[in-house]
Amino acid sequence: MSVTWVLVCNGNRARVLCGLDGASASAPLEIICRAPARHLRAALSELDAPAPECTPPRLEPETDLDPIRKDMHEFARETLEMLARRFVAGDFSRLIVLATPKMLRVLRREMPAALDGAAISARSSNLICAPEHDLRRAVIRMLQREGLTPS
Repeated sequence: MSVTWVLVCNGNRARVLCGLDGASASAPLEIICRAPARHLRAALSELDAPAPECTPPRLEPETDLDPIRKDMHEFARETLEMLARRFVAGDFSRLIVLATPKMLRVLRREMPAALDGAAISARSSNLICAPEHDLRRAVIRMLQREGLTPS
């Protein structure tokens, strides 16, 4: 029997829905991860630091200009690495990804090779703030509509 997990994600929060297909004997499980936003916090703390009056503004490379994007990539890598470990351990065999448009692009870029065969569907969707029971219901309906109903 194949076990399907669903990753619902935006740039700073991820929810992994497990047990949607009734494969586990226990109650459905939801794993929640939050991004620590290290790069954004560092950039904001630099803005708060007093600067000498005569110092010209520091020009940074383009990669340093967007700490939010750096945090998104880091969060995506950490979330996908956790999922890859669980996939290799045999906790699930199929992964469906539902993410906001920007985060979906980041997740596709950061997807580890270990999860390539597991990811059976990826679509743009912003369901991260839905209450658990509404989220489960919406995901199950979407799976049924698209013929991805877990077997």
